[in-house]
Amino acid sequence: MTGSTNQVEQGPRGRCDPRNPSAPPKCYACGGPNHIARNCTNTNNNPSPSRDGPTTNPAQKATIGGDEQPTSDTWIVDSGVTHHMVNDERVLLTSARKDSQICTAGNERLQVKAIGDASLRVGDVTIQLLDVLYVPKLNSNLLSVQGLIENGARVTFDEFGTIIKQNDGTQIQYKRNRRKGWFEVQGKALALELEEALDDVPEDNQNTGKLDNASEGNKDMKHRDSYLWHERFGHPGQDKTRQIRAHYLGTDKEMEHELKRSSERAEAPLELVHIDLMTDFKGHANYHYALVAVDDFSSLIYVEPLCTKSAALTALRRWIARMEWATDRKLKTLCSDNGGEWCSIAAEDWQTQEGFKWQKSVPGISVQNGRAERAIRLVQEKIELWLYAITAAAHVMNLTPSATKTIPHEAFYGTTAHKLAQQLRVFGCLAWVHVQWKDQQGKYGARVKPAIMIGYDDEHKAWKFCNPDQPASIQWSNSATFHEDKGWSDRQQETCKPMEVEEESAAPTTVEEETRLETVVEDLLPAMDSTVGAANTAVLNLDPTLGEAMNGEDAQLWKEAIQKELEGLKAMGTWEVVNHPPGREGIDYQETFSPVAPLGAIRAILALAVQNNWEVHALDIMMAYLNSRLKEAIYMKPPEGSGVASGQVYKVVKGLYGLKQSGREWNQEFDRSLRRMGFFQVECAPCIYTKGQGKDMAIMVIYVDDTLVIAPRLETVLKVKKQISQRWKMEDSGEVSHFLGIKISRNRVMCTMTIGQSGYIDQVLAKHLDKRTKPTMVPMQSILEGTLVASAAQQKEYLVIVGKLLWVANSTQPDLSLTVGVLARHMREPSQEHYQAAQRVLRYLESTKEVGLVYRANESQEPLVAHSDANWASDATIQRRSTSGSVVLVYGNPVAWKSATQKCVSLSAVEAEFIAATEATHEVLFLKQLLRSIGIATGTPTVYSDNTGCIQVSKDPAQHWKLKHIDTKYHFVCNNVQEGRVQIKYMDTTRNLADVLTKPIGRQAMQQARSGLHLQIPAAVYETGSLSYATVLKNGGHTLKQQHNEQGTYTVEEGS
Repeated sequence: MTGSTNQVEQGPRGRCDPRNPSAPPKCYACGGPNHIARNCTNTNNNPSPSRDGPTTNPAQKATIGGDEQPTSDTWIVDSGVTHHMVNDERVLLTSARKDSQICTAGNERLQVKAIGDASLRVGDVTIQLLDVLYVPKLNSNLLSVQGLIENGARVTFDEFGTIIKQNDGTQIQYKRNRRKGWFEVQGKALALELEEALDDVPEDNQNTGKLDNASEGNKDMKHRDSYLWHERFGHPGQDKTRQIRAHYLGTDKEMEHELKRSSERAEAPLELVHIDLMTDFKGHANYHYALVAVDDFSSLIYVEPLCTKSAALTALRRWIARMEWATDRKLKTLCSDNGGEWCSIAAEDWQTQEGFKWQKSVPGISVQNGRAERAIRLVQEKIELWLYAITAAAHVMNLTPSATKTIPHEAFYGTTAHKLAQQLRVFGCLAWVHVQWKDQQGKYGARVKPAIMIGYDDEHKAWKFCNPDQPASIQWSNSATFHEDKGWSDRQQETCKPMEVEEESAAPTTVEEETRLETVVEDLLPAMDSTVGAANTAVLNLDPTLGEAMNGEDAQLWKEAIQKELEGLKAMGTWEVVNHPPGREGIDYQETFSPVAPLGAIRAILALAVQNNWEVHALDIMMAYLNSRLKEAIYMKPPEGSGVASGQVYKVVKGLYGLKQSGREWNQEFDRSLRRMGFFQVECAPCIYTKGQGKDMAIMVIYVDDTLVIAPRLETVLKVKKQISQRWKMEDSGEVSHFLGIKISRNRVMCTMTIGQSGYIDQVLAKHLDKRTKPTMVPMQSILEGTLVASAAQQKEYLVIVGKLLWVANSTQPDLSLTVGVLARHMREPSQEHYQAAQRVLRYLESTKEVGLVYRANESQEPLVAHSDANWASDATIQRRSTSGSVVLVYGNPVAWKSATQKCVSLSAVEAEFIAATEATHEVLFLKQLLRSIGIATGTPTVYSDNTGCIQVSKDPAQHWKLKHIDTKYHFVCNNVQEGRVQIKYMDTTRNLADVLTKPIGRQAMQQARSGLHLQIPAAVYETGSLSYATVLKNGGHTLKQQHNEQGTYTVEEGS
């Protein structure tokens, strides 16, 4: 890259040539010998100097020579050069060889040796300099105005000096050097600061105390603050710090070649692995041990906390399997001591199966396993919070040069570790962690929360965080703002005082810009032709404090939202202003449980509404919790600026959101009010209420503050809603369309109602589905037997996927109950097979996402029946337990279903079916009581089973001796059959709806099961601008099409 400049030829700048002191003086004005410029008699070349200085270009004068040369901290601002230029390569943070020339204004050609990036600190402001040329013969450092502008800065000149304003709002203002005649900036190169600071690093590995100027922090890794790196890497010694800087900054000449490995070391990853246990520690969550494994070739260290010694072998096997998969190599030799955990039969079987060599040291001579022992000692030196710190210490050590001056991570994986080094933060430092949108309390809720950084997760590309006030609150996040020179106790200082925005000071320079790991700069050494390096880093504008929110773009919205919330709380009488009470310990609250209506009961009532053509409306109680009063005396410090006098506090008298007992208090308040309105609570379902009989009946279903009102007549519904609105502020949603996030659509002409979650499923698929896969029509092919452990990233995503699938399976899709139940049993340690099985369920949902649970009115169906089935010894584990499945139908519509592993081992298929029938009977009797409370006569419900032996044992008491070893509770079905509460009958397996809940089935059988479970695809096509519309309902192989118009008439067409 060739640059152009206004400088003239460089040469001696004083009375003599500094490169040859014995040479005679030379005039730089005319070029003549034996005199200097101020005595020059050549008027053509030496015009009379003015008061403001010589007419020579100041940049030329500074670059070529003069009586006084600029210092290394002086940077001449030059509008004529196209690149920043330096004469000392140490100024560059990154450097790449470059062989080119630049041409000065005097046609002098100067050699360019390198190009790179630099950072210049001017006071409290840092300037990023991109594409800086290293020109050895240059006499001063030059700041290119063009280069600054291309990097987003604005440069202005006037008679007083220079102003450089960067795109982040920071600016530098320097006076013009009138005596020397140039515009200059005095600043220190960060690379030189780093090199000087290395001389002050202690020689040993001990932390000598808190370092001054610990974290400048802006723009993450680009500033290369030496103290910050020293802390991030766990306070290594001087030599180790030099090696770290050499590897990640590429400036240490000593590291330009790699030392040869000792012939005694392993020659490849997993050729020799050393293992040992750390003991005698008091951990968290019952962890008292830790497995330490060291790869001999790369010095890679792995640490995993353990609850017991017996878990060591399982953890080791899991790690070895993961490493073999990552490196495509097999373990050859394992070296350990003679601990009992390594000398078990299971360990010998594993060694025989895998075929590796296991070297065990002589008892009492630990030096034979010295590498593992030394790794334990090195890790112990770096830990304080041992459970999380040992893993963080191991992570840092894997990025630190080993004894062979190689990076263990790079030697083991064969890939660069620069990205991982960019993720390093000071262990235990204060951070503000981004709160996901789904966890935020409304649009103006808190968007960040404080925590301390306690580790890393490479595969998640995230940091680990912990709230010390809640030790169990471990979380992962890839979005946070760090204060690396502050700890947890400093968090209050970083939180602006509420309502005192005018007193808020500027953000400290020690706060790093919030950085997402996915969008961090891809390489520490940017491309030579890059002009805007800052564009590689994505920055999120979070509002972790009230002050930042008030100073942001949405400040007015924040103020309005806060004022509205405070006014709402005051209007509700949420608190009373009282004098500060004397502190007393031991005052506690009691019950916190708050019931909700079961999903099965909600679906049963919806099925009844369809069957009887009842009205179903939805409403939402606004600020529901604040309508209840607390029993306990709870005090709260008022927000500053709220006008409360000193020494006074708020006594909370209403169920403020966030209090554990608020939900229960609201439920009890709602219960008392409904009883005063004439409603009676259904005994078997505490959150379902009824009032009146016949056509005047009304039913209320409560799920916290979401409520359904069901009644035969619209007038009754409107009357109930009016009574509620007179007591509380509510939002009337009219005829129900959504409830608990479930879409509910109703066709009054066809007497059908469809409940589905297509919108929610679309969100799940968009976030988790592998787009490279194809849809499938079967959610599971066979019972899973996972052998290969999933990666950490897959394990985390697996938990999220299964959690979301559970909500879909329990709410609207019984065809997923078995599959999701199987996946949910492996949440603790899923395998790759389980992860792929979860992806298969997503593929199944992609092909069936429009499916809904369709309820129809059908007088020919019995009011209440159940289908029961079992799959004997279906559990793939060594326990060999059976799987129970049941479906309960109200007027032929599925309202409750269950698929679960039985709690005990069955000796035969009859026993398994007997237990399944008992579990189905439980749900049938519950719904029988519910329907009876509503006024629906069910007669004697029927439980269908496809096992004649089960039916015979249930009916005939003489056969009970065959099942006397079964737990007494499972004889529940026998008692109810004999007393006439239920009856049990036979149904062929092909017609048994519970069959799909016990075992994987094929595509055709699954299609029949979906049809039997009323999982179908209704579609409504509305004609724009007209009152007429068409409804299409697919049922098996037939299509029902209805045409409706504004006169209310319709026709029905049936076709294949």
